[in-house]
Amino acid sequence: MADKHEQITRLIEADIAQLWDGVPSASELQDRMYDLARPICYDFLHSIQGAPSSTEADIAYGMMIGATDILYKLCVMDRDAFDRVVKQAFRMVLTRQAELSK
Repeated sequence: MADKHEQITRLIEADIAQLWDGVPSASELQDRMYDLARPICYDFLHSIQGAPSSTEADIAYGMMIGATDILYKLCVMDRDAFDRVVKQAFRMVLTRQAELSK
């Protein structure tokens, strides 16, 4: 188990080093990470809107919260952006659940 943990740690370190390759500053790295992550957030929001059931809307909402939390913890998102996205996702899941209950 410890060997597997070390292997995963080395892979993560290699990925981070690759992200830093040619990046002049931490700010530029943050911009790159945000540009990579933004489509993921929009995909989850789209999944909430198009969910065929209340359960699937809840699942998409949970995935959105998890992804957003990771971005916040990696300092890709600041607290204001995190709050905005979470509130938007919450409103969207409530709206979708109301639509599905009709």
